[in-house]
Amino acid sequence: MRDELREALEGVGVRLPSLGVDVVSYAGAGPLVLIELGRCNMATALVLASVLRSGSCERRGDGVERVERQSFALEAGAVGAARGFLRGVLRAWGVGERVDDMVLCLSELAANAVLHAGGGGDGFGVEVSYGQGCVRIAVSDGCPVVPVDRCPSVDEGSGRGLMLVRALADRQGTSVGFLGKAVWASFDVVVSGADSADRTAAAGGIAR
Repeated sequence: MRDELREALEGVGVRLPSLGVDVVSYAGAGPLVLIELGRCNMATALVLASVLRSGSCERRGDGVERVERQSFALEAGAVGAARGFLRGVLRAWGVGERVDDMVLCLSELAANAVLHAGGGGDGFGVEVSYGQGCVRIAVSDGCPVVPVDRCPSVDEGSGRGLMLVRALADRQGTSVGFLGKAVWASFDVVVSGADSADRTAAAGGIAR
């Protein structure tokens, strides 16, 4: 079981320093061997939390071919850093259409995470995936509250972000999990071929 867990975690880009068998637990119906999850730094913890919030590609079962993930702290400049991450991934994958629309939608989703979900966790995660002719962008955070559409007045300077995302994306939704939620938007585009080394260098992440 330990090796299966290690393989599953590595499949979504999470590598723990140690993963061993701990003492036997007598909680529940009978004695059970415990799997001890090794200590990890904050960066690894944020990646693991992001994966658990948004759901792995295998669990979604949607034919994902490529995926990149990055975590960001809830601080000034985080939204801009997320935009740069997304542009790097799309450039590495050879996406030439609808890039500005995707970046704008990500800006809105990331800004919502920074402004409204600050009390639900230490950061937010961005996952960019491609499969079956669709790029999917998901922003995850530790707040379980699902965003709702607003009808701001003409005098209000905010409150239109989700409306903009729905207008630009082909599909939009929210997935709620144990550790929070992931708000996503998907776009029907054509992605050209790119080898994993080029994707890693351009995106600054881990090619999978």
